Parts: sequence; C-alpha cells; structure tokens
Amino acid sequence: MAAAALLFGGCAGADTPDGQGTPKAKGTTSAGASPAAKAEAREKTLAQVRSDLRFAAAGFKELNFLEAPERPGSQVHAVAMSRTVPGDAELQRVISRFEERGWRVDGEVEAGAGAFLKAGDEWRVIAGVGPVPKEARAKAGSYRGTLVLGASHVVPRKKPSSDGSTLPVPTQPTLP
Repeated sequence: MAAAALLFGGCAGADTPDGQGTPKAKGTTSAGASPAAKAEAREKTLAQVRSDLRFAAAGFKELNFLEAPERPGSQVHAVAMSRTVPGDAELQRVISRFEERGWRVDGEVEAGAGAFLKAGDEWRVIAGVGPVPKEARAKAGSYRGTLVLGASHVVPRKKPSSDGSTLPVPTQPTLP
C-alpha cells in the first residue's frame, strides 16, 4: 500500500499536518477519550476523518491524500513522509493522537507492522509505519520512512429478522 500511495502521491495535493499535541503515555487506551470525543467518533463525516488523519500524522511531513476511485467518499488513503524510518514509538504516538479524537484500537497493535482503529461502527483505519519501499525510493528523494493510513466507511448490511423487518449486520471493513 505504501508503494502505491507514494507512486501516486505526486498526483494528490499535499496537506500540512495540523496540531502539535503531546502524545499520551504508551499503553493509554481510548477509555481516556472524552465523552464528547467518543460521541463524535460514532458519527464522523469524511471531512472529519480526513481531519483526524491530518491530526494523527502531526510531526510527519507532506501528507498526501488519495481518494479511492472504486469507493469515492467511502475510502481515503494518505501517506506522510519522514526523513527517518519511523518505528513503534512513532506508531504509538499516531495511535494516541487518533484516540484523542475518539478512535479506539481494534485488536492488537503489532510491533513493526501496524494497527487497526475504529470510530463507532462506521469507520475503520489501518495505520502502519516503515521504510520507503525499494521501488519508490527514487521518487521519495531524501525521505526514508512513511506513515501509511487507510480509512474505510463501513455500511452495515441488513438481514431479515423473524418478523420480516431488517436488522443491521456488522461487516468487516474493506481495507486498502
């Protein structure tokens, strides 16, 4: 995913990350998020999700957004560059910043791999850090590392209930 985002990143507009907040201590969970942040997480718009991606990427440079043509308005991908290869500490900082906006970790955070986060039942994010892929190094210039973010809006399916009405069925996100 990082390679594709970097290769196409030149076609997207660059955004400067907003905010420079201090990350929470390692191991902090979304339980510490304010009630307002938790409520906002349940009903995010695409614009709010994009804002959350920018906020979480603070400290990285040249955040590029890529809309997913197969699901416009429902998916967005972003890549932020770093002069050094980010590691687990940087991933934890990104996770903490998402948690400040009401997102919560969904599953285990895998050292050296990444994390899944969710906002309510409708939005999912995958976040990962690592080196610039070999095939994209020439285009990356002096940047050596990346933060890759993919956000998907999940629309619950409906299934018939015993009385003939429909009930929502949770679905897994389509990850970029």
